[in-house]
Amino acid sequence: MIQLNPDCLVVLCDESQAVPTSVESLTLQILGEQASWLDAGVLKDICGAVLSYLREEQGKQSVPFHEFAEILEEVLRGFGLSLNSRADESQLPRVVKTNVMDWLHDRQDTGFDLMLFHLLRDGLDQSLQQGEARILWVHGLRHCVKQHLGAQRWGRRCQQFNDQLIAFIRQCFDQKAGPGYSLILHP
Repeated sequence: MIQLNPDCLVVLCDESQAVPTSVESLTLQILGEQASWLDAGVLKDICGAVLSYLREEQGKQSVPFHEFAEILEEVLRGFGLSLNSRADESQLPRVVKTNVMDWLHDRQDTGFDLMLFHLLRDGLDQSLQQGEARILWVHGLRHCVKQHLGAQRWGRRCQQFNDQLIAFIRQCFDQKAGPGYSLILHP
């Protein structure tokens, strides 16, 4: 398991979605414009208090979003501040995981270079259009490269083609995605 940064928690958005995020960025999202009224030092103290309470007193590494918002509101009251609007889960970035092989419709043939890039572009478009995805997590590149090249083992040729695919996917993502969107490419 990957170790989280010391200032991060895993926020449980719903039954199927857990998002690792920094306490400070989550606090800023919840506070919205109100965060600009706070001194940077006070904001850091608030984030530290929430993190300390959850990790040390409650022994939690992950927390449901609504529970985080309630604890943040309690800490704000302790600092003599109040949260005017109730936080809701729609403020969290939505993560959509997708497999490159889904974009290629599980094609088993090798060497379809021209078709491959067309299918990748279309798959990326479809993934960006479904729902309110703010973070697109693409996996399965390694399998795609090996299958496309007909390689049994990963070699220099595979790495070069992998780099080419990553550059292409990032270029298409930059053209299609708006500001505030993120792309994670995982082998």
